Amino acid sequence: MTVNPTYLPPVKNKKRKPIIISLVVFLLLFGSLLVFYWKQQSKDNPLVSDLPTICEYSADETKNILNKIETTPEQMMSDYFYYGETLLLLENKYELGERDPFLGRQVHLENLCNEQVVSFLLTNHLDGNIPVEELEEGFYLASIELDLENHVLVSDEILDDTFYTMNRDGVQKRINIIADENYFVDNNLKEKIFNQHYVFIEVIEEKAPEIVYDIMIDPAHNDQDFGPLDQGLIEDDFVEADALYELAKKMKIEFESYGLKVGISREKQEILNTYGQPSRVYSAYETSAKIMIELDMIKSLDVVTVVGSSYGLLSLPEMVAQEIPDGVGTVDRRLGLLDYHNLIRETGGYALGATRYSEISERLNQFAKENRHGTQTISIQFPTMEKGEQLIESSVQGIINYINIQP
Repeated sequence: MTVNPTYLPPVKNKKRKPIIISLVVFLLLFGSLLVFYWKQQSKDNPLVSDLPTICEYSADETKNILNKIETTPEQMMSDYFYYGETLLLLENKYELGERDPFLGRQVHLENLCNEQVVSFLLTNHLDGNIPVEELEEGFYLASIELDLENHVLVSDEILDDTFYTMNRDGVQKRINIIADENYFVDNNLKEKIFNQHYVFIEVIEEKAPEIVYDIMIDPAHNDQDFGPLDQGLIEDDFVEADALYELAKKMKIEFESYGLKVGISREKQEILNTYGQPSRVYSAYETSAKIMIELDMIKSLDVVTVVGSSYGLLSLPEMVAQEIPDGVGTVDRRLGLLDYHNLIRETGGYALGATRYSEISERLNQFAKENRHGTQTISIQFPTMEKGEQLIESSVQGIINYINIQP
């Protein structure tokens, strides 16, 4: 027998429809209340800009100033470094001995805090460029003059570099190089000011951290650079390395009387080599010293000789030598493109081609190779210890004159 299924139509639940309608109405009302509450909260607590500010301006004032900057025409900047307290900006990657297209041109720094512009000629003398210690507090936009027109500098990479000037009459400055298109971004308001790494220099009066020194003094000898211990000249009770250390202590006290922070590379009995970590070269880098002074007795000399880098001006060696009776200021001789004096060369870092002299310097001084805060080092060389204290006083006076500290 065959049974045919009987189709029964679904029975509508008449009670479900009002429930669904009520739920929809409830959700609409609840959503409306949420929207109303959110709008009310927005009125009571509007979004606050978190845009980094400049010149003690508000975020809105900062934004207005930055938006007014004329960013065309542009000029690419690919490198920079400090030597002592001077800053050099370069179009191309730095190559020791090669002339960069920026050299011989004027760089202009516009202080966005007061619209004042200061200009500096870029030169191949590493200590003859932008003297950052002379910059007033402010936030500067960097440009370079090309074909009688200012071109705003754009870095080919993000830069965030902090440098401290020497302590002059109780005043130090923190120098920040900033080049980052994502620096001036308002994350709360979803606004971005720039789309290129425009180069800015921020100058703020601020005491340097305790680890930062102004000057490092290096009494020669007490090293094993070539194997045996080198203590210099030894005659009876006289040990040159010890005598030089005592002079370094006197020099340190003299400098400190001017408010400078000064270190000595080694202790009296410490054996410290020129290269490596720790080392004499490393003592300049780990303290961020702007100037280093080597004290060395060389009996074959006829007069006191003050030696500086062949890539610098004669200003520092000559200003020291002028204060010393029969003193002579000179620059180092070169071996190829490199300064021959190892301490002068290696403490100069990136600026002076550190690590390029030998396999030993390459292996031991890697910390110096790309260091863009080069120390300006001079070597004060004298034939005798006679009048040593007078020599120290005269040398200190010459350096104080150079860095322009008022008595």
